[in-house]
Amino acid sequence: MMHKGCKDIASRLGFPKPLDERAIWFFGASRDDFERAAPLIEGLSGRDTRLAVLLTVSPGGNGGQAATLADWLETRFPSARIVPAPFGNALSLKLFLPRLRLRAAVFLEGPGRPDGRLVDGLRARGISLVGVAGPTTPGDAFPDSLKRLLERVFLIGATPAQARSDQSPPLEPLDAEACVARLQAIMARDLKASGSASRKGLAGKLLNLTERDQWNERLAWRMKRYRGLEELSGILGAPQTILCLGNGPSSEDPSLKDMSYDALFRVNHSWLERGFLAQPDVVFTGAKQSLRVVRQAIFGLQSRGAESRLVRERVFNPLLPASRFFHVGDTTPLLWDFDWEHLRPTNGACMLATAVALRPQRLIVAGVDLFQHPEGSYPGDKTTANAYSPGHSREKEQAFILQLLARYPGELTIVSKVLKEAWEEYRAQVDVTQAGRTI
Repeated sequence: MMHKGCKDIASRLGFPKPLDERAIWFFGASRDDFERAAPLIEGLSGRDTRLAVLLTVSPGGNGGQAATLADWLETRFPSARIVPAPFGNALSLKLFLPRLRLRAAVFLEGPGRPDGRLVDGLRARGISLVGVAGPTTPGDAFPDSLKRLLERVFLIGATPAQARSDQSPPLEPLDAEACVARLQAIMARDLKASGSASRKGLAGKLLNLTERDQWNERLAWRMKRYRGLEELSGILGAPQTILCLGNGPSSEDPSLKDMSYDALFRVNHSWLERGFLAQPDVVFTGAKQSLRVVRQAIFGLQSRGAESRLVRERVFNPLLPASRFFHVGDTTPLLWDFDWEHLRPTNGACMLATAVALRPQRLIVAGVDLFQHPEGSYPGDKTTANAYSPGHSREKEQAFILQLLARYPGELTIVSKVLKEAWEEYRAQVDVTQAGRTI
């Protein structure tokens, strides 16, 4: 009990246990609040096992029984994590929020609400704020001070007639399953892109200059942008065999050691410490740590936010070599022609789309295991859930990759058993020769 109390105090001071996965945060003030939301909490926990569901008891409305309610929550929702809210001082909040990879905060109807500074902190980080209420008190479920900050309010079990058009934020009547889907879509937003895509400041000005030929050359001693497929192909030496490695277990298949290639494409940086095929020509990423630790490769980036991070993490760091990069949208339109709905392509999808657009004579694909490899998510990793994180889905990813490969006219070698079986099934159903060959 004392150990738990110490952890709670540490959390409130701004040091909760860091999360490896993205998270959705539920606030409620009573058992009734959380019981009404149980289909949402359980639905999100079961739908995406790489999603952390956080539960916090809001102050007020619980009769001073916050600790008892927290104990009950641990038993009632064993897959969720109970998180004490941080103290309301500026320092605790500044330390607290970056340790949780939040995508959305959900406020359950009831008299309690989190500290106003916490709400402001969530908004400052671009976290979506939504409310969930029952059909009986849709207009009065939340204090006015909180209600005006909510992006929307979902009415679980309500009828369309109970959603007034003059209400702000909008009231949307949904059943529990539809609400889970809507929350999933909200969490799929790319906060990295929305939070840092601005071209303001020195980083933004430098990026704007790289889009001009003269300045792009002048800045090449620290950063160089490759624009267009022809320029990228030229710097890679017009590769005739491209080896594309995702991060799944098949990326370290022993057969890869005997395969020759002209260019090696990889994703992020988890392969660095294992040292297998660890000298890529191009790395597709947007993550800060990858941009810091990968030294010599060209970076393939899919957002302006990622470009801004590259400038901040590398260009201003004299210990790192000059940065070379391109925006994947400049190399192929196929990524953005595909209907991703509310989702977005993974860096692996960007890698394959760029490789196909380069039109090599031979394309070798490994490590694209669609999080279905029997050995787990990554080589030697037995702990990370074998699932896509919010913002991506196996169904969309697989559909895009199969349509992409159908456009590739050269020799295709797929090392991943999972992807190979999906490709063979797709070829049996679709006339690949008629699927289109224009890149």
